[in-house]
Amino acid sequence: MPLSSPTFDKFRTLLWPRKRERASSKPDINMHESPSSGLQSGPHSADAEAAASNAHLDYQAESPPSFQNHSVEYATSTRQQPAPQLSDLDVLHTRLSNAHLLAHHQFELHPAGGVSYKPHLTRLTHRGRQPSHSLLPHIQSNPDNRSQVPVELTQNEIESFQSLDVPSALCCIRREDENLYQFFVYFRSLNEGAANAVFSIQAAQGVDKTVGFLFVAVRDSGRTATVIPSQMVVDMVLRVSKGLPKSLRSEVIVDGFMADVRPLFVSPKTSTSTSQTLEEIDLGKHLMAHLPVVLFDEGMFALKELVPAIRPLSSTAQFGILLPNMSTSPGQNITFEIKPKWLAQSPAAPPEAIRCRTCALQFSRGKGIPNDYICPLRLSNEDSAANNDMIHIRQWATNALSLQLKDDANAYLPHEVALEALVDRVVAYFTTGDGRTLLLHLKKLQATLDSEGILQRYARPRDDFNFVYDLRLAMTLRDCSLFVVVPVYDGEITSKLADLDFKSAEKIDDWRDKEATLVNEGWYVKSPEAHDVCLLAPGKLT
Repeated sequence: MPLSSPTFDKFRTLLWPRKRERASSKPDINMHESPSSGLQSGPHSADAEAAASNAHLDYQAESPPSFQNHSVEYATSTRQQPAPQLSDLDVLHTRLSNAHLLAHHQFELHPAGGVSYKPHLTRLTHRGRQPSHSLLPHIQSNPDNRSQVPVELTQNEIESFQSLDVPSALCCIRREDENLYQFFVYFRSLNEGAANAVFSIQAAQGVDKTVGFLFVAVRDSGRTATVIPSQMVVDMVLRVSKGLPKSLRSEVIVDGFMADVRPLFVSPKTSTSTSQTLEEIDLGKHLMAHLPVVLFDEGMFALKELVPAIRPLSSTAQFGILLPNMSTSPGQNITFEIKPKWLAQSPAAPPEAIRCRTCALQFSRGKGIPNDYICPLRLSNEDSAANNDMIHIRQWATNALSLQLKDDANAYLPHEVALEALVDRVVAYFTTGDGRTLLLHLKKLQATLDSEGILQRYARPRDDFNFVYDLRLAMTLRDCSLFVVVPVYDGEITSKLADLDFKSAEKIDDWRDKEATLVNEGWYVKSPEAHDVCLLAPGKLT
């Protein structure tokens, strides 16, 4: 699969700034896609869209997708030459170039809670990222209460805000004022990972009415601020970096998500058929809105009391990220988490492999077979003859729900609801529903962005920057999580991808060493009788 094309070369300097250029450019998450074609008006956009529209990748939830790469047709002497056909990789590159050229959707906070994407109606006058950019979402006014409550920032807060070099942003501040009690929130530790801590946001009911935290919209470089009603944020969680070495700052994570990851799932085009091409498929409903929020020192100190491992990145102010709260709602739904991992076999695996990349790694670690484990190739299998997949998927769904009911204090089933009924819905979701469409899309992205494998990086001369960029994207998609929300009663299952932080190039050596170990030590091929749950295991293909 080619790594360059005339269209791709045209965008090369704008698509991915070199390391020197990235260091001097500030991330802009207030950029947005055009609500129409998704391309900025200009000399490049029309050609790119016309060329990209000719590359086809079909998805159908009820049956395996068919992938078509059409050869270039040359015009005869009496016909005009058509636009060149692009490979799947070039289609993805063009999509990514559009995101970098255009900027991102504007976030919109709703009065009753929830976030949506609100594109600007006016076009940008400059391509690329602006030197000074707003990180403030659009605040939808409440029709029942149109007045905005002003709050004055302290001089220290103003100076800290101005040190971030943004004109406006969402901020969290601490105040001692009982007149603001209705807006107060407080934080509870929800989860602590290796690099981040996650806090739930609770309305301050029944707690101290004289002091608390509140969210405000800060504008004019800190000179004006207005209060955000607490109901707009209490259905979210706050994610904060623990400040470990090599940790990415939250604003960089948001920028990477918006510019590099989100465009792989959100199409600027509208589908006109039931069979959607790569240019048309839109899976934005499976993505979590990422809202950057400024945390001043008082807020960071309060969070550190809850999670002592947090080391503030700055003595003045730093960013956190507001995300949807995917926790189980007692009596309403059950949320469980899965790791899709490598939905396609590793390009570096030997031809005679009897295990996929994920199963080989599990085997090498000697962890056995956990109850909630399923070979990822079974979830993304496109072979209609593999009848055994349904048995494995049903067992996996039963185990996943049972473990969640056992381990999650908020998860329970009313006596009139049978576990088997929920299992049936989960199985349908991942075999014929939206879950299958999403996993097949993830599989195609992983295989397209990394068709050669990490061990091929130094095998022959190549444009190393583009190879690394694509590999980082592929590995990002191989290490994400999927939160699946199953309503206890009637209602559609929904799911959201998480942990989509754009992987750092510093991880490449680790990826290479891990893959080399799996290949050289024979974990893909040895001991057929052990860890035989993989789709590729002898006798497991049907």
